[in-house]
Amino acid sequence: ATQYFEAALLTQQMLVDASNETVLGTMDHLAASNLLVGNREKALLMLERMLRTQEEAFGVHDERWNATRLKIEVVRESKSKALEKVDHPTTPQGQPKQKSTPKSVPQAVLQKLNMSLRKKKETIQ
Repeated sequence: ATQYFEAALLTQQMLVDASNETVLGTMDHLAASNLLVGNREKALLMLERMLRTQEEAFGVHDERWNATRLKIEVVRESKSKALEKVDHPTTPQGQPKQKSTPKSVPQAVLQKLNMSLRKKKETIQ
């Protein structure tokens, strides 16, 4: 799905302004898609780009800007917690500690993102 969102975003950006709701929605979906496949860095880059676009178009007091800022905080927070677990793994007594990088996004992160998306849709409507 990620490649299709990327292709759609490129096409949309050729046709309309970056602050267009369709473009911003595709950016949002692309960020979520990257999160679902475990690519937090790409998701953060897309969300940060989206935030800059919203700031230029709508200002920092706009609800859409605040929703995107919240998403960035949630993704960064989940990333730091995941890294902390890797740096300080806890295992049952007697078992060797294994360091591994989590591949999936924690369910709590997805729930927070879904809640912020619902709030965003409610404020826009």
